[in-house]
Amino acid sequence: MANLNYKYKFSSIAPPEIQIACFIGADNLQEVLGDLTNEIKWDNTNEVVKKCAKLAHARNYKLFALGQNGLCLSGPDTSNRYYISGTSGAYCKDGIGMGNSMFVYALGKYYSTLLVFLKMLSSLFS
Repeated sequence: MANLNYKYKFSSIAPPEIQIACFIGADNLQEVLGDLTNEIKWDNTNEVVKKCAKLAHARNYKLFALGQNGLCLSGPDTSNRYYISGTSGAYCKDGIGMGNSMFVYALGKYYSTLLVFLKMLSSLFS
């Protein structure tokens, strides 16, 4: 029984988040997981990033973003949507997208797959 509790506690902890980049088009993501706008401490935004990571992890999402000045965003198809509008004109501050920008993160377990995808994507443009 104690072993089951250990597994439950372990699985409820989000893996570390990996910063990807700042993109324009926060409205490209389908789901608002939470409005963290009033929880942001601009001298240290790590707590808000970790809270958003936990919200995404609880829904088994691989990517998430903080955009529109503090909305936690994600969705089941985020890996095919976050980069659609590109980075030109995007503005992020301390890991949080401002206006219609979003700072995108990957959860740690998904990172190696994402690297392969980003390398493939960059080879298309070189």
